[in-house]
Order: sequence, then structure tokens, then C-alpha cells
Amino acid sequence: MPTPIPRDRIEAIVRMGGVCPPSITWLQEPGRTYEDLAEKPKWALIAARFPGADIEKLQAIVIEYGDASMRREFAKTVPGANKEALLTGIGS
Repeated sequence: MPTPIPRDRIEAIVRMGGVCPPSITWLQEPGRTYEDLAEKPKWALIAARFPGADIEKLQAIVIEYGDASMRREFAKTVPGANKEALLTGIGS
């Protein structure tokens, strides 16, 4: 079942700044869910860096839909990331 991105989470990301206008427009479309981020795994990586992020959900998106370099970047730059899960099966 899809997990809606909470409105307050979207508002917090917009307030923090540093997010490009196309990303904001995409996020603010009614009914956006975490699963929609499969279309934009890089945005899942970026969102995970903001305080209050649902690291587990965003990490799962990057593992499933991101490439090896994105998985390495998530492991390296996101506090609380499960490095073992992110790096398993992608080689060195």
C-alpha cells in the first residue's frame, strides 16, 4: 500500500531551501507517496539528508531503484543509513 509523503514533511523540505523548483512542484502534486520516489531515486537520496527524513523508506527506494554509485553515496553521506544493506551486492 502506498505511503503518502506527509504534508508537513513536504513543507519542511520547501522551507529548508536548496531544493530546485521542479522538485518542489513534483513533491507538491496532490497524493505524492514515498513509492513515487522510485521515479526519482536521486531525490530520495537528497530527501534523506534533511532532518526528520524517513531514512528506512528512502534507503529502500535507493537500494531498489538507484545505481551503485547512488547507493555508495547514500551510505557515505546519510547519517543513520544501513551501510551493509546499501553496499551488499554492488561490488567495490
